Parts: sequence; structure tokens; C-alpha cells
Amino acid sequence: MKKKLLALLLVSVMVTSFLAGCSSKSENNTDNNTTDNEVKPTQVVEEEVVADPFGKYEDGLSLRGTWLDTGGTIFVPGNPDYDSPEKNVFITAYKEKLGIDVIYDWVSSDTDAYNTKWNMAMAQNNLPDFGMVYAEQYKMLLDAGLVMDMTDLFEKYASDKYKEFLAADGGATLGYSTQNGRMMGLPITGAQPDSVALFYIRQDWLDKVGMQIPKTMDELQTVAQAFVDNKLGGEDTYGLVGSKESFGLDLGFLGFLNGYGAYPDSWLVDDNGKLFYGTTMEQTKAGLLKLQDMYAKGLINKDFAVTDKTIAKEDVASGKVGIAYGTYYLASGIADNAIKDSEANWVITEIPTVDGNKPVVQGSVSRSQFIFVNKDCKNPEAIIKLLNLEIDLIFNEDPEVVKKYTTHLGPDGEKNVQTSKYVASVQFCGMPWQNLTRYQESVKALETGAEEFTLALSQTTYQNHLKYQDGDITQWNSYHIFGPLGTFSVIDKIKQDNRILVDAYQAIPTETMTAKKSILVDSLNTAMTKVIMGEDISLYEDAVNDWNENGGQIMAEEVNTWYQNNK
Repeated sequence: MKKKLLALLLVSVMVTSFLAGCSSKSENNTDNNTTDNEVKPTQVVEEEVVADPFGKYEDGLSLRGTWLDTGGTIFVPGNPDYDSPEKNVFITAYKEKLGIDVIYDWVSSDTDAYNTKWNMAMAQNNLPDFGMVYAEQYKMLLDAGLVMDMTDLFEKYASDKYKEFLAADGGATLGYSTQNGRMMGLPITGAQPDSVALFYIRQDWLDKVGMQIPKTMDELQTVAQAFVDNKLGGEDTYGLVGSKESFGLDLGFLGFLNGYGAYPDSWLVDDNGKLFYGTTMEQTKAGLLKLQDMYAKGLINKDFAVTDKTIAKEDVASGKVGIAYGTYYLASGIADNAIKDSEANWVITEIPTVDGNKPVVQGSVSRSQFIFVNKDCKNPEAIIKLLNLEIDLIFNEDPEVVKKYTTHLGPDGEKNVQTSKYVASVQFCGMPWQNLTRYQESVKALETGAEEFTLALSQTTYQNHLKYQDGDITQWNSYHIFGPLGTFSVIDKIKQDNRILVDAYQAIPTETMTAKKSILVDSLNTAMTKVIMGEDISLYEDAVNDWNENGGQIMAEEVNTWYQNNK
């Protein structure tokens, strides 16, 4: 059913583009047997009103919404363009261009408080017209029959660009927003599996010990041992950094396990075409035992299991660490260390593997956020128009328009702060693989001198590259993400080789997941952490058995039922 909706979406985009280039012609058909004195019957043709994705409500209307700050907003009180969530360039644009007043029932910068507000609104039967909700609230609203079916309205009112963005991820986002073949609420676009594990290592330390970038896990351990033995970061040097988010991407061991062909917290397809849970893979054992050995030899920070990621980041920034795993936005603390220490030469590469072959890394297009549309909303198409406009302004062909809606002067008035595209609009909808496009276009401009950009953000990124090459160290972060040797140079190769393993389950949590998964995952992760710190591997094996017996097997049955109906 998801594939049928995706096919219809793709056809819709193509047909709309074709019709836009056509003009209607009036025809004057003359019957030679009719005289001028004959009265011909009048034909009344009712002209269908064409839906305008950007049509303005001339009489105006108001929509009640909600707003969550997920990006550390930097507002500037007193600046009408970026004063507050209720007063900024997007709120003004909605009013001036669409005739829509957006009024927030509540705003929050705390996710727990935000979700509590949703729970209260449901209990009091006082829901807004729209708002971003997390999967748990989305499912509750669906089960209560409170979410509007937007299938037909989306087809009619969504802009070409909104539809293109939705189709560009292969149907993943659409799948999460589809229930029984219908689009319930609205999808938040931008899913792409670019958050993959990358390997960060100090080349200057490698040079000091006369070693090369490790390709295998044994080589990684040898290099880490050399870093520690030579105290390259001082007395407290450790080779590989970890944090209490032990099996996360950033300063965690997820990438390490990927190097063994293990893929935690991901549903994968086995040789028989069945889905199974990646954390329970046999390959996980070998990865845990290698980490255990490295930990015992002092190559990993001893207190990683209780170390907040912000503290681990400080260790990286202070120069104590030589190796880290992270994703495209740079492992935490890397940029701070490189800017502070001119000798710190961090290089970014693919992760080592157990056998030295090219790695397959896990990625996800999972959607944990959805746009709720109240089934009682009087103008639900207006919410689609809000998103159409936001997408058009942020991904506009005119760089000046993009600059207006994605940057503003910070409180110090000295530099542009790129924050609004994530926070000031009602809900940011992204362009799939936008960052990869920024990398490709900005680097091509560096190499050829030809400034040919399809994204205005590519031009901004290119200009930042030039600043960095001219000595502006503040652009270190941008250059090492989008530059010639940045994170996306690595991701580009992995993507071209089709070496990103995407979670095969692409739908909202099942009943059993909602009730039991978080507890079972915590139990698995706790056992894995204890194994790293010295416990016997049987502790992990017992945790896998507990997973299966206490809900994991039921979850597997549920996801396989979904998979057979949607693959």
C-alpha cells in the first residue's frame, strides 16, 4: 500500500510539472449547416476551482498550533524578525503571504514538558489545529480517532517541492505517516540515512608513533595502545573515548560494533527474508569482547559508563583523546580541540573492520516526529500551505531569500547565526540528502571555479570554504563537514558503493514496542556495558534470551507482519 501511495505521488509530481507548461486554447467550432439566425443552446461549463498551494486567504484565518525548540534557539528580543517564537520572519510571512495568523497554544524548549502539554490537551479535549508530536502521542491520537486523513488534501494542495521532498527518500517518510493506506496528518520530510558512523583519529599522533590509519580492529587496538604508552595527550591519555550513551553514534561504540558487522537497535533482513533485531546478532559478541580487552588495558576511559557526553566532549577538546567515533556533524569536541590546538590534525575516514574490508555502516530513516492535524480543523489545507511556504523560502533559488529566512544577527550583532530554519518556522521540513548536495556543489566550485549551484546553501557553504582557506579558523567546522576532506566526502563514497544498511522497519512503533521496548533495550544495553567493563559474555547471552522471552519475539512477529504487507 505504501508503494502504491509513493507511485501516485511520483505521478502527481510529473503530471503537475507537465500541466504547468501547457496553456489552454479556446476553440471556435462552426457548423456549416447553421445559419446566423438560428439560436444555439447555451452551454454552461462549471470551471473547477484549481487549488493554489500558495493561495492567500484574503479574509484571513487563524490556526492554533504548538512549537518546540529543538535547536537551541538564539532569539533577539526587540528584533521583530527574530524576537520570539510568536514574532519572527516566518510568522510574518504566514500572515502577509497566506493571510494566516499562527497562534501557539504553548511553546517549550523542554521535550518532556512539551509532551506533558499534549497529554493534558488530549485529556481535556482541547487540542490545537496542528502541531508536531512524537511517536507516542501520535499513536495515542491515531487510536483515539483524532487525526485527520490528509491523503486527498495533500494531493490537491501540496506544492511540487513538498511532494518531491517526500518522494526523494524512497517512501520511508510516507510509510511512517501512512495508516491503512491513508496519510494521517502530515509528513515531516528530510529523512536520509546520512547519520552513519565515521572514524576520527589524530594524524599528528599517528605521525609521532610512526603508524598509519588503522584498517582493522586489531590495528585500531595497536594504535590506541601506542597513543596511551607514549602519553600523547598527557598523563590522562586514552586512545578511544566513550560515554554513557555507550551504543550511540557520537562518542559511543555503535560504529565500533558496525566494524564487526553488528548493527544495534536496527531491524535487519535475514537470508530467509525475515526481520530480526540487530542488537541480538551473534557478531555483537566479538565486538563486545574486543572492547572488553581494550578497556582492561586502559585504552578506553575507565568511567565511560557514567560519563555524560558533555564531559567526554571536554576530554576530546582538551587533547586527551586520539580516537573517536562520530557522525557527519563531527564527533563532539573535535572542532574545539582543532581550533584550540593548531597541531591537532584530526582526519576523518571510514571505520575499521574486523577483516579490513570496506565497512557496511548502519543508517536510519526512522521518523519519531509527525505533524498532527486535528480532525475537527476547519481549514486543514491551510496547514499544508504553511509548510509549502516554509519549504519555498528555505530552499529558494534566490540566495538573499534563503539568507533572510535562515540566518539573523546574533545578540552581539557581529555575525549571522544560522538557526531559524530549524526553529522559527512552524515545523522544519528538510530536503533529503541536502547536505550531500551542499558538499558536492561547494567542492566542485572550489575545484573548477565555476559557481553553479542548485541550492543557495551550497553557495553560502562555498563562500565559507574560501574564508577557511584564507585563514578564518571559525569556519573549521563547516570546512570539515562539507569541504574536500570533510565528513561528506566519506559519506559520498559509502553511499555510491551502496554500503549503508538501512533499518528495514519503517513504521510507527507496534503495540508491544510501545509497551515494552524501552525497558528491554535498557536491559540489553546494561548487560553489554557490563561485559565491556569485565563481566562474562554470558551476561549478554542471558539478556538476549530475556529480550526474546519478554516481548522481543512478539515484536519480531509484529514487524514481520508489517514487512510482508509493505515490502
